[in-house]
Amino acid sequence: MLPPCSCWPMAPLAVRWSVTVQVMAGKHKGRPSSGRRRRDRFHADSHADAAELKPVPEMEGIPGQDVAPITDAAEIADACDRLRASGKVAYDTEFIGEETYWPELCLIQLASEDEVVLVDPIAADDCMAVWTLLADDAVEIIVHAGKQDLDIAAHASNLAPTRVRDTQILAGFAGLPWPVGLNKAIAAVLGVTVPGGMTFTAWDRRPLSAQQCRYAADDVRYLLQLEAQLQQRIDSNSLDTWAIAAQAERCEVNMGPPDLRSQRRRIESGRSLRKGQRAILHALVTARDAIARSDNRPPRATLPDQVMLALTRQQPDTIKALTDLRGMPRPVAQEHGTAILNAIASAADTPPPLDPPRPSEGCPFDRVAIDALWHRFAAASLDKGLAPELICTRSDIARWHLGGGGDWPVDGWRSDLLEVVLGPHLKGEPLSLRAWPSWQHGATS
Repeated sequence: MLPPCSCWPMAPLAVRWSVTVQVMAGKHKGRPSSGRRRRDRFHADSHADAAELKPVPEMEGIPGQDVAPITDAAEIADACDRLRASGKVAYDTEFIGEETYWPELCLIQLASEDEVVLVDPIAADDCMAVWTLLADDAVEIIVHAGKQDLDIAAHASNLAPTRVRDTQILAGFAGLPWPVGLNKAIAAVLGVTVPGGMTFTAWDRRPLSAQQCRYAADDVRYLLQLEAQLQQRIDSNSLDTWAIAAQAERCEVNMGPPDLRSQRRRIESGRSLRKGQRAILHALVTARDAIARSDNRPPRATLPDQVMLALTRQQPDTIKALTDLRGMPRPVAQEHGTAILNAIASAADTPPPLDPPRPSEGCPFDRVAIDALWHRFAAASLDKGLAPELICTRSDIARWHLGGGGDWPVDGWRSDLLEVVLGPHLKGEPLSLRAWPSWQHGATS
């Protein structure tokens, strides 16, 4: 159990809310955002329950101890030296991403087969030992859905972790759905039920409770055994070559600027914009990113996506018209209105960004043929232990069919797997499926 000093004392709700307001004072001016209010509710619950924590299951390679966060630089360095000696380290973070441009790092979780280490980056003077450990080429780093955690490490240290294995990606090559959550993967593969419910607690507030520390530790204590079990299944199905290629692609750390084109596509998704409007939207996304950086706020909190669409379609040309736009945050219009109007005006003669054309599925015969191809591919993928969505989408199959076949619609390792999975059936070989593995049931329920 955690030492008593790390636990929040029981107190009436009014007292806890008073403390909440005092802790937040100066950091969150005015009325707290809906995200912060939600975190406050979860945070109060995480400190109010004094029930004893259930013991960690006794399993080989899974450290069972409960730990408190460390803050002393020498202790952090010693812990990192011990972890480095193991050669394989689980890594995760707790952060708050809805209030600042870069996510606010609140807790770092690390584990080997022998111990769990929690590092408090808010109270610690120096976490460089952690970032150096993660970037050490002699150490394999195990994460689950860890892209943002890896980007956080790179942003904090300007060091890029390189030897990374992501158990969410591995699960997609081991018969689990894509994308599968950590707790569902642990339950399906290791047979352990891990309690959740702490994701949206106020991780930036101190002290952390015993429940919070247990939740954070659970995010890494099972990762090494989960990775080992998934790798065995991948090896048994001879999929390791493609799994390695997928790891290299999806775990690449972003050391550069954000992908503004993907932000624009997300806003535009499912909506029809004219060529000129697409150019305006791209200019607005660029302007929004600059404003968000200067105000240290997330882009979508600075200008919501629906406001971005309204700006694109209505194209206001005065500060008053901008301020009167429905949903427009008044402080943003007043402080950055000129930059927004300039973005709209400057995009008038700019060529629109080019995106791959969206295929029309044409006649009913084509739709039926595309469905048949997709279901055949999905069935054959699952039979080989592959999550089909990890390789391609139904839209990819539609584009390939409507284009008359030929080269596969995806590149690299995905193209190789499409040939392995779907190619034989297109040449007339029968589709013969094995019995559905029982261990998949838990991950799909």
